[in-house]
Amino acid sequence: MASVHSHRSSWAGTWYPDDAAELKDLISEACRASVERTGPFVRPGAVAFLVPHAAPAYSGVVAASAYRHAQATGATRAIILGFSHRRLVHGIAVSDASSITTPLGDARVDRDFADALAASPPFHSAPAEVVCDHSAEIQIPFLQTFLPEAAIVPVYVGHLSEQQRRDAARVLRGPTDSRTVLIASSDLTHYGRDFLYQPFDTDGETPARLRELDMGALAAAGSLDPALFESQISRTGATVCGTEPIKLLLETLNAVEPEIFQETLDYQTSGDIVGDYRHSVSYGAAAYFPASAWHLDTPWQTELLAAARVALDHFRRTRGRCSSSAAEPLSRCSSETPSGGAWAAFIFLSRWPRASSNSLSTLPATPASAASTIGSPSRSRSTC
Repeated sequence: MASVHSHRSSWAGTWYPDDAAELKDLISEACRASVERTGPFVRPGAVAFLVPHAAPAYSGVVAASAYRHAQATGATRAIILGFSHRRLVHGIAVSDASSITTPLGDARVDRDFADALAASPPFHSAPAEVVCDHSAEIQIPFLQTFLPEAAIVPVYVGHLSEQQRRDAARVLRGPTDSRTVLIASSDLTHYGRDFLYQPFDTDGETPARLRELDMGALAAAGSLDPALFESQISRTGATVCGTEPIKLLLETLNAVEPEIFQETLDYQTSGDIVGDYRHSVSYGAAAYFPASAWHLDTPWQTELLAAARVALDHFRRTRGRCSSSAAEPLSRCSSETPSGGAWAAFIFLSRWPRASSNSLSTLPATPASAASTIGSPSRSRSTC
């Protein structure tokens, strides 16, 4: 059993403010900016998340899109799958701390759960001061803000064999429950000479090329197949830093019943933020849901069917042609696209889970105008 001691996170004052009020303001502003970017809708029922780990001033807005959804889970335990940027970790190191201190206070570690993990190879206990890394600890102030009652379990994933990954995933699946969420910590492509990765010139096409790389990585993750994800990263050379945590997350979710689906919540690069793509890191947030997260309550099923009937009736009467008549409220369309209501129905149906893929979206979050019609507003909107 690990000794009882508190570990003070060393990232305060460098990666984020060491003043509690300033840190709260920074996270609150990230949350508000996330709502502005992606809308207030949050889908209940997520079981896991992919979250970036740069300084909150850079990746905080994208991270907030994941933590807004995490808040809706009401989780009481968060297992953070981090990794070490500085040290070689064999297997999976479980921090031995009983709590981790940030400017927002002490985050309690679920020691019983952590000790059970550490007793199950390839997990093992390790001193917090040795294995601590911002990949895990940058997540803690967000968890303290959005899930203040949740205990945390920070682990650091080293390079694993396929068998070790399967064994670890089996351990993670065993004792988890509906009040536990998994958080895989990773940034996406690191681009520029400083990262020794510049597969294309820095020019006006760089943002689109980075997005193509990153969306390819996210789409591969959406398969929930670690081998496919690893193949995609190897093929493109994309410098995704947290590949081991991501592969462990995918291995864990791949065998979960009912089937799990990935949804991309937000995406941005540091190049977007500072206007300089010569040195750019990409940030993506994704959530993982059972299919039931897309099920509609009976009143909303009725409303969707009514909207579909109106749209289809309009399409039948106009044969897809647009009219400027005030009597035709669905007439704002072109001859080449479906009318507004039909287009909304198409968007919804095209996002329904399909057996051919576990990735429901390779785009940033659902626009608020579309998402606000899905689910119950009383439990589907976040506040900051």
